Amino acid sequence: MPIIDLQRGIAEAGRIRIGQQVPTSNGRTRPEKLATFRLTSPDRRRIEEAAGLFGGTVAPWAAPAGPQWEVVTKVAEIEVIVPPSAMTFSQHYELWSAGGCQRRCDGQTEHLSEQPCLCAPDNRECDIHTRLSLMIRDLPGLALWRLDTQGWFAARELAGAVEIMSLAAGRGVLLPARLLLEQRSVKRPGKDGKPQTLR
Repeated sequence: MPIIDLQRGIAEAGRIRIGQQVPTSNGRTRPEKLATFRLTSPDRRRIEEAAGLFGGTVAPWAAPAGPQWEVVTKVAEIEVIVPPSAMTFSQHYELWSAGGCQRRCDGQTEHLSEQPCLCAPDNRECDIHTRLSLMIRDLPGLALWRLDTQGWFAARELAGAVEIMSLAAGRGVLLPARLLLEQRSVKRPGKDGKPQTLR
């Protein structure tokens, strides 16, 4: 029997990323979205296996947490398995600064301070952060790959998909799924009131 109050988990092999930092003309960097998935891990062997399956060139990556390895794959879809959501899915409104996460809210309660949410619902200072951990079906080993996104479509659609898969997981069935990177755009009013295209 497991310890009752010990949260279960599975080791994290690496990250599934949908963007990268690129240099700018002033010597700094800026984020850039990718058309295919980028996988990163401190374990070079796992990245080499991923490159063998999904294409791309293995390269060293200077991650904020220390040296890692990366591959920008040639695929925009990956066959995955979604474990039970209690282990693998989270979604919050978050406010980040150079000092780390300042707020983590579910829309009612700010969980770092255990106080009511500080953002006005119609004008949030915080951004949506969705985290989903998956097993990549064709990669060996019992380990999770985490996808982090701040996308609105992803926040809305991943939550619904994970809920459906969790119903199956509750009956002991792990459903295979396909993780698809799809580019979308929508026009919304910007802070200046003029239409702004969001991708």
